[in-house]
Amino acid sequence: MVSPHHTSTEGIEMETMWGEREALMSVGFMGPPNTFSELQPATTAPNIYSAYRSLFNTVSQRLARGEELGHEQYYSVDRVSKSLHSLIDSIAGTSRNETLSTYPTSDLRKLEQHYIFRNQSEVMNFAVNNSSLLQPLHEAYSQIRNYFGESVQAVLEVVTDPEFVEDQELVIFIRTDISPDEALKKLEQIDNAWWLDVSADARKKLCINVEFI
Repeated sequence: MVSPHHTSTEGIEMETMWGEREALMSVGFMGPPNTFSELQPATTAPNIYSAYRSLFNTVSQRLARGEELGHEQYYSVDRVSKSLHSLIDSIAGTSRNETLSTYPTSDLRKLEQHYIFRNQSEVMNFAVNNSSLLQPLHEAYSQIRNYFGESVQAVLEVVTDPEFVEDQELVIFIRTDISPDEALKKLEQIDNAWWLDVSADARKKLCINVEFI
């Protein structure tokens, strides 16, 4: 246990611990925040960092000397630790919520209903990273059904240029057993009816082709 008699250095350390405990209370982190909006503004960060660093440094030094903490000191460290974990959980939770709110899950579910994904994770990642393609993909499916029949199968696959690994595009493969001449004619009809009006940026990342079965 800690001796009731302290050297001048130990007395200073004790005063530092209690002073930093008050500093922690003053910046509002002795109680865990309930929502992200309750977090302190960025201007308090240096104060929080300074208070935490001094407290834990003092505790580490005392433990290194083989001393034990009293109940009050342990209580202070425990509260700070819980506050830090609560802060981390709040930030992580907010980040997850923001990601879910912006992630186009409904659009991806619709795509899965319309298309067959080859290498699902690769297709989904490409679609998310190029979200401007989602609307053209939905429109393309309607055009494909219109010209190739309602029972047609369409496949999505990310294709990489073998000479330029970073150059990728999402290809729609229309699976069909009609003749090549007839398939080419239908592709030209899709071009004239819709594809040529699609934005140039989308056409750089998206391609429509035929896969004969």
